[in-house]
Amino acid sequence: GICHRKRALIVPAFAQHPYRTDEGAFLNLPRNKENLLQLLASDDMTSFEEFENPSGHGPTNFRRWTSLDASAAPYSVDWELRFEPYVVLEKGVHRS
Repeated sequence: GICHRKRALIVPAFAQHPYRTDEGAFLNLPRNKENLLQLLASDDMTSFEEFENPSGHGPTNFRRWTSLDASAAPYSVDWELRFEPYVVLEKGVHRS
């Protein structure tokens, strides 16, 4: 597991574009990566805070993530100033 290696899975974050809060907005959420890529191509989705806070999720490298297929191995991401990743940790992993 990742416990002994002190690694985390960084989850790419996306948002509807333009940002919507109406009830119908939830009907157009992607169900899988293929659907997400279609919504990105049509500008109905964007990487999270791509323009408002590019440092917040920029190191995730959205372009690289979107180009990978499901069988691709995870890739390394380096922390940068103001990076605010969404992460998944293995149970038992904590900051030290």
